[in-house]
Amino acid sequence: MKNKVIRGVLAATCVTTAVSAANVFGAGTEQSLVNEASAVTQEETEETSEAETTDENTPEMTETETPDSTAENAASDLPAAEVQSGNPEETAVSVQAGSYYPWVNENGIWYFKDPDGTIVKGAWREYDKNRYYLNNDGKMAVGWKKLDGAWYYFQSWGGVYRDAFYTVKNVPYYSDADGKMATGWKLIDDVYYYFDDQGAMYRNRFFEYDKNTYYVDADGKMASGFEQIDGIWYYFRSWGGMAQNTFLTHKNNIYHVDTDGKMTTGWLLQDGTWYYFRSWGGMYRSTFFKAPTGSALYYADENGKMAVGKKQIDGDWYYFKDWGGMYQNAFIKTERVSAMRLQMEN
Repeated sequence: MKNKVIRGVLAATCVTTAVSAANVFGAGTEQSLVNEASAVTQEETEETSEAETTDENTPEMTETETPDSTAENAASDLPAAEVQSGNPEETAVSVQAGSYYPWVNENGIWYFKDPDGTIVKGAWREYDKNRYYLNNDGKMAVGWKKLDGAWYYFQSWGGVYRDAFYTVKNVPYYSDADGKMATGWKLIDDVYYYFDDQGAMYRNRFFEYDKNTYYVDADGKMASGFEQIDGIWYYFRSWGGMAQNTFLTHKNNIYHVDTDGKMTTGWLLQDGTWYYFRSWGGMYRSTFFKAPTGSALYYADENGKMAVGKKQIDGDWYYFKDWGGMYQNAFIKTERVSAMRLQMEN
């Protein structure tokens, strides 16, 4: 679906402009997971922000969990009416001599006549690919108008916004192909947006919906995948819900996010086991590593669990302290060795 620009030359008093979503708000910037907080080491450059999580520890991400069409916490006030004067004759209608022309101006007020000369009242009319509404007194509608429970916004020259973003008093709105003002979730050009009960589009904010946390960027686009917000990385499922307090897998790397959804870095104690995550979020697995502070050498197994005690790695035996540091160039006394010596002495 492409957003259409309402054609026509606007009157001098027109204060709103219909443009496509891309022209109004700018193209959204695809965010991707960066390396080492802003620069990943070359060996770790496979992480990006677009793939879905697939690990069995990853939160459930069924595509059927698509946002619904109403908000739980949206405001309930209706749009304030904004009435503007205008001239339908300025809508770039090209009329040849002798052809039917419906508009009539009486004392500065525009009316619409059917071919039989009847003034249209309380009805819609379409003319030159634009839709108009004539009030019960026959006057052309401008500004906000509620009809059959739905809100519409008519430009100063009378045409209703259709299939377009538009701004009224610095607040962005969207109307569908029928001209109805959007509320709740709206899929536009394969991108989800959220509009409150007043029709105002959410931008650059977190919000709660159906027990899940979502985020929309400065253009109003719903976040999915990795998203850096105020310097902190978060992960949003393909349907928009933010991952919280869980492990997740992304392009063969395991990450963790805390209860606030923030990506974990450094040490993590989970269910009595220690894990270590790089500065860009990836967990150490099946490798030796050193923490940024101290000189101790650690080892994380294939599941990322920090090794303690005796551990066979690639056919060789190593011994790790209770806090994970590996013994190096030292004798080790264990309970098993002491017991064997006692038995031999006896």
